[in-house]
Amino acid sequence: MHVKSAFLAITLSAAICLPAFAASGGIRSNRLNECAIWLCLPGGFGEGCGDAYNAFVGRVTDVTSKGKRKYTDLPDFPVCVDQDPEHTASNLGDPSEMTYESVYYAFIPTHRECRRWNSDGGGCISWVTVPEHRIKGAQCRFNGSGSSRYGTDSTPAYCSHTIYEITVYGDGIKYGNSYEYTSVYYR
Repeated sequence: MHVKSAFLAITLSAAICLPAFAASGGIRSNRLNECAIWLCLPGGFGEGCGDAYNAFVGRVTDVTSKGKRKYTDLPDFPVCVDQDPEHTASNLGDPSEMTYESVYYAFIPTHRECRRWNSDGGGCISWVTVPEHRIKGAQCRFNGSGSSRYGTDSTPAYCSHTIYEITVYGDGIKYGNSYEYTSVYYR
C-alpha cells in the first residue's frame, strides 16, 4: 500500500512540475519552427524564415493572465539538437555551445525638460531639449496618472516604449546581428 501511495505522489509531483519546466525554455508548439529561431534571428528573419518568425512572435507574446511571459525568447538549445545517431557529436566533432543574451531598454524620445521654474509658481521659464536615448535594463511603464505634463505619466520619465534586444552566441562569439523588437507603450 505504501508503494502505491509513493508512486502516486511521485506521479502527481511530475505532472505538476513538468508544465513549469516547459514554461521556461521548452517548445511552445512546433519544434522545427521554434528551433529555426536560433538560425533566423541573427539574420533578421530573412527569406525562408517566416515560420520561425511566427514561432518567435508566439513565444514572446504568450503571456499569463497576470502579464508574465510563459516562454523564453528562444527554446533551450539542447531541445533543438538532433538526436539521430548518425549526427552525434562523435561523428561531427565537438558540438558548439549556443547561448543568447536578452536585454531591454526604455526608449526616451527627444523631448523638452524644464530647467528653471518661475519663483511665483507660474510654470517653467527655461526649457532644454533632451535628445533621444535608451536606458539599459529599464522597461517603460505607464503610471496611470493620466497626465503627460513634464513626463510624469511614465517610468522612466518621458519614455515611449521598451526595446528588446537579443544576441545569439556560438562558443562565446557573436553570431550574426543582434535582433531588436519593440513593445509599444500604449497611453
